[in-house]
Amino acid sequence: MTSTIASSDSCAWNQQKVLETVRSLKALSSQEKAVLEQLLRKKNTKVEHIIKACASSKDFELSLVALAKQAADNETRSDEANTEIAQRSIEASFEKYTENKEALQTSSLKSILKILKKVEKKPSDVRSRRLQLGNVVVKKFITNVKGGPELISACGFQLVEDNKKKSSSYFLKDVNLQIIKLGIQLVSQRIEDLKSGNAVKAIIKQSTRVMCPCGFW
Repeated sequence: MTSTIASSDSCAWNQQKVLETVRSLKALSSQEKAVLEQLLRKKNTKVEHIIKACASSKDFELSLVALAKQAADNETRSDEANTEIAQRSIEASFEKYTENKEALQTSSLKSILKILKKVEKKPSDVRSRRLQLGNVVVKKFITNVKGGPELISACGFQLVEDNKKKSSSYFLKDVNLQIIKLGIQLVSQRIEDLKSGNAVKAIIKQSTRVMCPCGFW
């Protein structure tokens, strides 16, 4: 590896030079570089330890590569865990949806699907990420629908209150596109199941299950 930083036993690493070194590392993928840059900008203690250790250029780069790969791996595992939790929560909300009339289920799901697609298209648009509880559509197709609040929350929206304006809303603070896309996929499939009658069959099948005294279904 070729370093863009000249080191000595007494040097103190410059953050900008470290950043340049990170971007020049050929052993890292773009994702690993992005994770390492994020750690550097946040002044992560592990990065600072490597910087202060001030080893040779080669050792310095090897340490950065190892840290980047570990951090990226941890981030991937965290994303996978969050996605799994989101999927379970979305599927659990569908069970509550069955307490509504089928027409209301479909209308509500279509409204939420539209919201999720807007976020996917323009994740930086704050307007598409804020759902005012006073809004007629939000009331009719989310808050007044059994399972609606649970579904929108499972997709990342959080209930927040504005004390100054004396209003409440569902707000998506941090956009996780992986979870948004999962929501779009599962909601779309649920709409199709309702249309074809598969959702109704699943409810009937579930309702006929009886638990044996031994504890098994």
